Amino acid sequence: MAAVVNPSLDMEIRSACLDLERRRQAALVNVDLKALDEMFADDLVHIHSVGLVHDKAELLAHIDAKRGFAAIERGHLTVRVLSEDAAVMTGTITNHMRAPDGSSSEMRGMVTQIIRRELTGWKFMHFQLTLIK
Repeated sequence: MAAVVNPSLDMEIRSACLDLERRRQAALVNVDLKALDEMFADDLVHIHSVGLVHDKAELLAHIDAKRGFAAIERGHLTVRVLSEDAAVMTGTITNHMRAPDGSSSEMRGMVTQIIRRELTGWKFMHFQLTLIK
């Protein structure tokens, strides 16, 4: 069972998680690897829609090599505060992707993200995308 967090702290955590997600989206589109490195926990597990699993270093290298995000849209996000230091965020996502040949595609899915407070701030520790057909 999740710990009870006072309402003021609950709202602060929800706001921090949503802000972190907005910054992640911008950093992916802008291929800001430094910002992403700071947002990702060292023990990050990132599960792509096709089942490919990356740790932090692998994901950063993948993002750098692909440079594929043209835009990212999020639908309604639900943030469940688990404790003063942890939250789970779920919601829909639409990734607008670009390929090296100039073509584009759209990927719609449902995402689960686990976010943890560390000494240096809130970080993503888990991300999993499941495609919506």
